[in-house]
Amino acid sequence: MDGRPKQFILILIAFLMVLGSVMTASATVTITELTPGTGTVYSTATISGTCSATAGTVTITFGTETVGTAAVTGTGTGSFTCVFTVPIHVYGTETITATYDGAEGSATTTFFILPNVVNITTPTNNVVGTIITISGTGYAANDNITVAFGTNNNIKTDVI
Repeated sequence: MDGRPKQFILILIAFLMVLGSVMTASATVTITELTPGTGTVYSTATISGTCSATAGTVTITFGTETVGTAAVTGTGTGSFTCVFTVPIHVYGTETITATYDGAEGSATTTFFILPNVVNITTPTNNVVGTIITISGTGYAANDNITVAFGTNNNIKTDVI
């Protein structure tokens, strides 16, 4: 025998060993806590979870926007915690995704965005017809917004 089959098998085994060391298995990601589960734009939230990997990075996305990263630490099962600021979105439910090292493993949960009045101009005089500007976050375009002063709901509003 000239040794070619044996040489081929050795080369094939070496190739498979190299291929196996380059390929990595998916990591299982689990979100264990999101606190709070509701809030307004620019509020702070904390997401925590576990990962079958014990090192690496978990990226947190809010909808399609990356809002933070967290290092995976631990032995046996890794864990992560990330504090993030809620980005600008309209009110309602948004998906939060925790993804391990690019796309190897991920988990999702939801966050409910509440509308929020963030500024009201206070006029120096209280004369009927004085313009007051109210601004806020978390409202969708063309939302039907009611402004009331006391029991008077008949107030002209222009939503911009």
